[in-house]
Amino acid sequence: MFGPAMAMPTVVIMVLLGAYPVLQGIYETFTNASLGGKSHFIGLSNYSSLLSDGSFGTVVWNTLLWTVVGTAAALLVSTALALLLAQPRRNAAFQLLWIVPWAMPQMTLAIIFLWLYTPLVGFLAGWAQHFGIVFPALLAQPHLALWAVLVPAVWSTYSFGMLFIHAALLGVDPQLVEAARIDGCSVFQQFRLVKLPLIGSVVRVVALLDFLWLFNQFAVIWIMTEGGPGNSTQILGSYAYYEAFMVRNVGLATTVGAVMLMLLLAFVVVFLFLARKTYGGLGVSR
Repeated sequence: MFGPAMAMPTVVIMVLLGAYPVLQGIYETFTNASLGGKSHFIGLSNYSSLLSDGSFGTVVWNTLLWTVVGTAAALLVSTALALLLAQPRRNAAFQLLWIVPWAMPQMTLAIIFLWLYTPLVGFLAGWAQHFGIVFPALLAQPHLALWAVLVPAVWSTYSFGMLFIHAALLGVDPQLVEAARIDGCSVFQQFRLVKLPLIGSVVRVVALLDFLWLFNQFAVIWIMTEGGPGNSTQILGSYAYYEAFMVRNVGLATTVGAVMLMLLLAFVVVFLFLARKTYGGLGVSR
C-alpha cells in the first residue's frame, strides 16, 4: 500500500517537522537574533556570553537539583500510590481521584499553590495561625523558593508514572507474592525481591520520562516566581523564556535551548548505557 512513491514525501515531511526546526535553532545560536530585528552571524559569542555570565552556573545547578530531586520524589510517590491502588477493594472512583493532578492545567495548578503559599491570607497561613505559627513567605526566600515550587511540579507529575507502575503491578503473578509471604518475607521484601524485578523495566521508563518532563518544566516556575527571587528558582527552561521574551535576545535564548538539548542527549545516552549494561536495556530484565 505504501510503496517507494510514498517514501520520499514521508521523509521530506519528517525532515520539515523534525530536523529543520532543530537545525534552524542551532543556527540561531550563532547569530544575534532578536524579536523584531535582523540577525547577523556572530560565531560563538552567545556561548561565550553564557559561560561568562555568573548567573548561568546557578541556573544550571538549579536545573540539576530540580530535575534529580523531582524525579526521585515523583518516582517514590508514584510507586507508593501504585502499590496502594493495587490492593484489593480499591474502587474506580478512588483510583480516578489520584489522576486529577495529571489532568489539571499547569496554570490552574500554579495559581492554586500560589494561594496555598500566600502569607497571612493563604490557606496554609490560615491553618498555621490556629496553632500560633507564623507561616513563612516561602516564595520570597531564596533558600526555600525552589523546593516550594518543586512541590506542585512533582504533584502534577506523579500520576503519569503511577498509572504505568500500577498496570505493571497488576501483571505480577499473585502466586509468586504468596510464595514469598509463606517463606517469611515481609511486605517490603515481597516488593523488593519479587515485584520490583518484574516491573523494573516499567520503573526505568517512568524514571526517564519523569526526568525529561521535569527538565523541560517551565509553566509552574514562571507563573509562581518568574525565576526569582534572585534567580533562586530559575532553571534552563524559564531562563530561555526570559532571554527570548523579556530581554528579546532570541540568539541567546536559542543558545540556552541548545545547551538543554546537549544535556538531555548526554543524560539519555548515559541512562540507556547503564540500563543496557545492568538490566539489558529498557525491556525485560535478562
